[in-house]
Amino acid sequence: MLRRNANARLAMMALFSGCRTSMPVRAQDSQGASDREAILASCATIFLAVESVDIPAVRASLAQLAMGQGLTLDAVVQLMAAEQQIRYRLTETTVSQSGARAIVRARWERRFTVAGDASAHLRSGTVALAFALVDGTWRITGLSGDNPFEHTVRR
Repeated sequence: MLRRNANARLAMMALFSGCRTSMPVRAQDSQGASDREAILASCATIFLAVESVDIPAVRASLAQLAMGQGLTLDAVVQLMAAEQQIRYRLTETTVSQSGARAIVRARWERRFTVAGDASAHLRSGTVALAFALVDGTWRITGLSGDNPFEHTVRR
């Protein structure tokens, strides 16, 4: 279990670059710090699941009643079919939390090769992911901005 947590932490560090929070962190604010860590871990889960072509993990990251859940899953499935060697990088990440709701805003970039053509591509944008605490787990309830899970190849 300890090794698994260490691997998850390394994967999160590789995914997030320069994460900031919009809430001040004080020494006695250990609950807030652990909430932010759990929110970022949930955020990392969906990006790492797409990278590793793990549709059940993507589905588990989305709240069942999330607006557009079906569209998001369809987009992820199309992305996984059309792209290979997907790697995400999130920068300028901020976390805003109020009780059982949170927003993660980030600039993202996705490097990938197109299936069948093997040419390298780079896509980037900004996204705001809304999270809610559902049964003790932070799950995505909404997405706005540039969809990091949508397959688009510009020629």
